[in-house]
Amino acid sequence: MLLPNEHIFFQIQDLVTDLKEKLSNHFQEVIVGLMYPPAFFDAYQLRNAMKGIGTDENCLIEILASRTNDEINAINEVYLMQFDVPIQFDVESETSGHFRDALVILTQVFCNLLIWYPVCFVFYEINIVP
Repeated sequence: MLLPNEHIFFQIQDLVTDLKEKLSNHFQEVIVGLMYPPAFFDAYQLRNAMKGIGTDENCLIEILASRTNDEINAINEVYLMQFDVPIQFDVESETSGHFRDALVILTQVFCNLLIWYPVCFVFYEINIVP
């Protein structure tokens, strides 16, 4: 017997499979990405930015610096659930120096927004943000 929301999950999975077969390239990535909740998509993009050779630093900055505390918390939970490793661990292993420190701070959830100002200043000082 299926739980009330399980049939919806299976319908979405079938739809995603059909879309992957019918679409291609960047259009496929965008449409399939819209099928998933934002936290799942962000966690997937962060993982792709850090896996393999090299790191897509622009992707890390774009996602981590533009999300609210609630969104960061959701991303942390989904990342741990999907990949069995905390996002902070991957960020620390894939980046270095002050950039790593800034990204690790961004992966943490803070109650006081004053903590964000030095992080934004660090990004501005090393010319990552125009």
